[in-house]
Amino acid sequence: MPYCTKPDMLARFDPRTLVQLTDRPADDTVPPATAITDSVLNQAIADADATIESYLAVSHVLPLPSVPPALVRLACDLALANLYRDAMPEHVAKAQAMAMSWLRDVRDNKVRLFPSDPATEGQGAGLVETRGPERQFTATTLRGAP
Repeated sequence: MPYCTKPDMLARFDPRTLVQLTDRPADDTVPPATAITDSVLNQAIADADATIESYLAVSHVLPLPSVPPALVRLACDLALANLYRDAMPEHVAKAQAMAMSWLRDVRDNKVRLFPSDPATEGQGAGLVETRGPERQFTATTLRGAP
């Protein structure tokens, strides 16, 4: 399941940047690209999806019923970082680090993918809670027992 698409990437990032990052000329004699190379962009998105699924698979059943908007944003950030072959700008590295941190929090159930998910509503921090009638046998009532 793709967590982001080319239109998602274009909505978040400068198209000229995406053209430059997806340009993979075979040699210096090839003129610079004037359009996004879809195969390169699709590979970056697929790599981002694989990273995301490796974290989600720990705590969620895949495929997800829908893609939460927060996950689209993070997938775009990871895909953009995947496009850099050399050193990436600091803001891209920070976005990548924040995305990875958020994925760890999802994996560890510290944040929810779906804030109003009824399946996780009322779940505590792994604690078991039971309810029932008052105890019939206590230390006090057993003292007089034969």
